[in-house]
Amino acid sequence: MIDGDSCGGHGGAMGSEGPVEGRVRLRVEWDGMRVLGARVVSRRPQPQSLLQGRDLPAAAVILPRLYSVCGEAQGVAAQALASAGELDAARVRTWQERLRLETVREHLWRLGLDWTQATGQEPWSEWVRTLLHERERFLRDADASAQWARQVQRQLYRGAGLETSDAFDPDALQAWIRASGTPLSGLLQALSSRLVGLGRGRFNPMPTGASSDLLRELSGRLREDPDYHWRPDWSGQVFEMGPAARAEGGRQGVGPGATDVIDAWTRVTARVEELHRLLGELARGQPATGHLAVRVDGDAVLVAVEMARGTLVHWARLDAGKIAAYRIVAPTEWNFHPRGACQQGLEGMEATGEGVLRTRVQHHVMALDPCVRYQLEVSGA
Repeated sequence: MIDGDSCGGHGGAMGSEGPVEGRVRLRVEWDGMRVLGARVVSRRPQPQSLLQGRDLPAAAVILPRLYSVCGEAQGVAAQALASAGELDAARVRTWQERLRLETVREHLWRLGLDWTQATGQEPWSEWVRTLLHERERFLRDADASAQWARQVQRQLYRGAGLETSDAFDPDALQAWIRASGTPLSGLLQALSSRLVGLGRGRFNPMPTGASSDLLRELSGRLREDPDYHWRPDWSGQVFEMGPAARAEGGRQGVGPGATDVIDAWTRVTARVEELHRLLGELARGQPATGHLAVRVDGDAVLVAVEMARGTLVHWARLDAGKIAAYRIVAPTEWNFHPRGACQQGLEGMEATGEGVLRTRVQHHVMALDPCVRYQLEVSGA
């Protein structure tokens, strides 16, 4: 059994307003050649016990302290929940800008720190550090943000015309990888042989934006089923979330029932494409347009925000203005559902040695990008 750290930050044990630790548990049956069966369980701790009896504004202060990964998105969702009855356009725009900067940071962190480490390449620490230190200034100063974004985009996407173009198709990507000579193209060259075909499974992307039908079902299921947040589905279907799902939904208006096949390479290059687009938006001074939706059902409020890993949902039921129940459904619960993308990609995975198997599982998990650590148990051989 091993612990795999697939993301750059994680919390510790849940304490009094301390960070939250979760864990995805993977168990694979392997015959020495291929995976015969796989079981995936995601049981991230929920903050309800810390929040019961408090009001929603208090929860909006506490929750960002509990999550070291995507803390900005958790804070925005909690603030939106507390402000559900009086959302104004200026506040929503500020939240959207925060979410966009966090998404850029997460993409740079995964590509430039996690994946470079996995391939033995030099990390891109400077860009990540700058964004961490200058985030608040970038929110206030669009010119400073634009200047930084242009510099990063130029250095990462130099060559093949991609640094000044919104077009990013597979042929252009391959041409850029061969011709560019940037840190990012070098990383993708190293990753191509590792990721193409890895973790292949049926691609069922979450439709773009949180529709009213989805919000209605989520609100009802969270009220009725105390375990729903650990195994979410929409009308029986388990969807994939993340950059690849956003890209596919945006291009084709994908809805329930998609049957295309996806692999780790497609997921990572979708992140590369989305980072390119977001840096371009910042460089041009375009406003952020991330999705944020609110639903009120009597004594319960639900908020859905689109963030780096997908759609994040916060739901609360109130009693006399105080929190009686509070649940969070994160993208990790969809991608690491017992019937989700991780499980499908593990089934049939080929590996001729246990060390090779563990590395391939690590890369498959990294491409799906959980917000917590994972634990792998191998049995059979």
